[in-house]
Amino acid sequence: MTHTRYAEQPKRQAEQQNRHAKQPKRHAEFISASLLILSIFFLPISCKSTRTVQFNELHPVYVTNTKKINLLPPENTTVELDILQQFNGTFGDTDFSMLSFSQIDKSEISLSLINDFGTDMGHLYYDGEHVSLKSPYLPSKLPGEYIVAEIQNAYYDEKVLQENYSKARLKFVCETEGSRKIYDGKKLIEEIFISDDKVKIINYLRGYSFELVNAE
Repeated sequence: MTHTRYAEQPKRQAEQQNRHAKQPKRHAEFISASLLILSIFFLPISCKSTRTVQFNELHPVYVTNTKKINLLPPENTTVELDILQQFNGTFGDTDFSMLSFSQIDKSEISLSLINDFGTDMGHLYYDGEHVSLKSPYLPSKLPGEYIVAEIQNAYYDEKVLQENYSKARLKFVCETEGSRKIYDGKKLIEEIFISDDKVKIINYLRGYSFELVNAE
């Protein structure tokens, strides 16, 4: 019996060593499994925190039924705005009025639309390559490019605008500092009125108008 116990000791020691050798492996497997569970747990949170914007390819803006212009790059703006404005307009028989957190600078045009209670009413975004307009409260027949073009008519460099419209055989005229007009020959297409706290645009051909008024 004594010899048997001595013979079993190396065997037991070998088994203990094997158990100790397996512990780091099990520990590593436990850490890997924990990291996998944590990554799955936090993945939905990171996805929810990222706002997705559906962009559309740019389309030309038909100033008349046969003459069109392309939108200008954002760097042609003469203003840099980060302001709350009242956005009012009429398109045919449809009237709309909402607030807009307006950001206009040399990289983008962005209007975040809300009502008086702060409820989201849509968003307009333009970065020079894409445009996105999503709002059930704006007329469905009014493409985002047309709103961007009107904002550019009011806030962008007049000489660049004149050149852009001349390519379409149209006239962009700055009669006074606060008055801009678009002509097709002798026919007045649009008027833009600009003051320190307000921009108003009237398009006689398409039958719409809107204004951006700085909120107090």
